Amino acid sequence: MTRKKYLIGLDNGGSNTKCAIYDLNGHEIAVASASPAIDQPHPGYVERNPEEVWRCNCNAISAAISKAGIDPDEIVSISVSGYGAGIVFIDKDGNATYPIIVSTDSRANAQVKHFINSGAAINIFDITHQQLWAGQPAPLIRWFKENEPIVLEKTRKALPIKDYIRYRLTGEYATEVTDASMLNLVEPKTCSFSDKLFQLSDLEDERDLFDYPVLASDSVAGYITKEAAAETGLKVGTPVAAGLYDVAASTFGSGAIDPGILCVTSGTWTIASYLGSSFENAADSTIATTSCINGRILLEEGSATGTVNQNWYLNNFTSKIYPGLSKKEIYDLVDRIIQSKEPKDTDIIFVPYLYASSTHPDAKGAFCNILGYHREDDMLYAVLEGILMSTMHHIKLLQQSTAPFREIRLSGGVSASKEWSQLFCDIIQLPIVVMNGTQQTARGAAMAAGIAAGEFSDLNQAIEAMCRSEKSYTPNTERADIYVRRFENYEKALQAIDYFASLG
Repeated sequence: MTRKKYLIGLDNGGSNTKCAIYDLNGHEIAVASASPAIDQPHPGYVERNPEEVWRCNCNAISAAISKAGIDPDEIVSISVSGYGAGIVFIDKDGNATYPIIVSTDSRANAQVKHFINSGAAINIFDITHQQLWAGQPAPLIRWFKENEPIVLEKTRKALPIKDYIRYRLTGEYATEVTDASMLNLVEPKTCSFSDKLFQLSDLEDERDLFDYPVLASDSVAGYITKEAAAETGLKVGTPVAAGLYDVAASTFGSGAIDPGILCVTSGTWTIASYLGSSFENAADSTIATTSCINGRILLEEGSATGTVNQNWYLNNFTSKIYPGLSKKEIYDLVDRIIQSKEPKDTDIIFVPYLYASSTHPDAKGAFCNILGYHREDDMLYAVLEGILMSTMHHIKLLQQSTAPFREIRLSGGVSASKEWSQLFCDIIQLPIVVMNGTQQTARGAAMAAGIAAGEFSDLNQAIEAMCRSEKSYTPNTERADIYVRRFENYEKALQAIDYFASLG
């Protein structure tokens, strides 16, 4: 009897930890998730308890294996993805010296301004084509040097979240090319940490914190230890692939590697990504990270303006206006509200800057054009539309660096709703495809695991085997002109928000 084979993709996102199990034909066999608590002890801080995060990963893995009803011997490989930047500080014994800092943390805004004012930011940008932002290592480590130096005195390694989880699984320190390049400390041409970038970032004394290898995403980075096996239910010695930064994982898991195909992921962050050959002519806000495909560049535009804004509204308003509704019933209500609205029904504009801005660093969220006759459903609809308008804003910027897009591969919270997906399709006026399964980021990680285990020769073969479309949407062309005008008004709202932010 032929032995069954399965792959695991583990996704550490800004909101949840997900574990998905796939067979070699890309069927999603089981998914389990856990939600580590967010701690915000001060304005701008976004932290998590390291042991709780590790426990959530262990629980998600063991729950997915149990739900799938498979033998751990049948799992041929596992891989990890996670949000870019943020940081985990580790001491000489492998213990965290401080809570995990999530990528939406903004405590280091003043340090970013320092880099900008000193001219370092533009010099870094010229090499990496990444603007510095508060959640990256350079501003964060500078913040610790100025505010909590004792943390750095105890610290021996600094890791992105997925590399911390992989360390807990294998006992090996490493990163890989997509996550490393997101740190803004890697030279794209060499795919290695750059002494010049450490110098420009004022991190020469902290260079040893990143003294670990930068691996290929689809290479074996280690093997499940006895301790990790006991906590996860995995088999000792199971190979663990280096993995992928979550935007790269989602792009690959959606099969979006051909010219003209744009990947859009709407979760905590709204991110549009495109696999190009260079970052020439890209907008200054576009982030360029090195891909694992023949040195190609992953161009992305994004901000924390995604479904986290919807969750804020549903938790603080809708759930209180409609007490007793289950989570599913609330989402059903959301779908009915989208169905009931026409673009002409409301002129409310919502700017989804509750957690971060995509324009001015000090800009805040806002509702514009509210009148006395507007009701709760008008406000909710504006939130949903505003999230999509922010996505459109990023796509327009990304479009500057590439040929016109002909199709969007959509994943994340928006893709779970047919009504919300259709609304996005009508706004963007491009065909939208949703791929099979529910976890494209975890799928991308699992594909890297499959290559590392020798089940696929390369990413192209993995995509051919594991990715297929499930749903598609066609734009309503009668709404095109309406949404052109509404987007113009949204952009004017951004300008107004930026003006007020500049006043301090």
